[in-house]
Amino acid sequence: PAPREGHALDLIGTQPPSVLLDYAGIHARHARQLGTRVAELHNVLGTNREGLFSAEPFTLMHQQSLYQSARALLIRTFEALDEGRASIPEDVQPEVSKALLRRTALDARLRTIIAKPLEAMRIRNHGDLHLGQVLATGDDFTIIDFEGEPARPLRERRYKRNPLRDVAGMLRSFDYVGESAVRSKRIRPQDADALRPWVSAWKHSMSIWFLEGYLAQIAVELLPAPEPRKLLLDFFMLEKAIYEVGYELNNRPAWLPIPLLGLETITSG
Repeated sequence: PAPREGHALDLIGTQPPSVLLDYAGIHARHARQLGTRVAELHNVLGTNREGLFSAEPFTLMHQQSLYQSARALLIRTFEALDEGRASIPEDVQPEVSKALLRRTALDARLRTIIAKPLEAMRIRNHGDLHLGQVLATGDDFTIIDFEGEPARPLRERRYKRNPLRDVAGMLRSFDYVGESAVRSKRIRPQDADALRPWVSAWKHSMSIWFLEGYLAQIAVELLPAPEPRKLLLDFFMLEKAIYEVGYELNNRPAWLPIPLLGLETITSG
């Protein structure tokens, strides 16, 4: 099946191909339920009026800090990617070379976060949200591990951020599930190309279903308007994919194609 064309936020409420629902219909219910639980988490963390957990508005200084932090991450990650090419599997080298040529385009995409003032809120959030931080309890989910990204200093893990940063982490996790499945040894190499349209449609639909559950439950005051909502979500997804490149380079170089493909998809959308 062909994935629904367009940004996931623009496709809320649309119907996926019927053949996909036939095979993955239960995933729609689970993804929406997970989106609901993440929104409830953010509502608890972000609706306090005072103290360390009080919500705060974005400022131009905060937007500049977001950009500078993401840009520094991009520079460090791509310098390490270039310097570490000798240790990267040969079959991954072409994708690394292609990604290195996109560094300027990636920086330009990150820079959109400071193009104009954003009306959005910052709260204490999970900080490292992905499917590995979720326990399935049958038809429901429990979110665990609130210590933030282990690679970041403790002071950074306590920063208040827009809740869409957690949402971006979950959407990137759906991408990992799909890509790791098609690249696993359980799939015959000759079958991978035939499965890719299914994987692409599943990933996109999971993102849409999750967002449907999330947007239906999140407190209105924590949610930016549609235009900054899309800008922030794309920014955080790009930042997360850059982080993933550094992680895979240091731990699983053979998995580098997954975040590298994510960089290409996010910036071409």
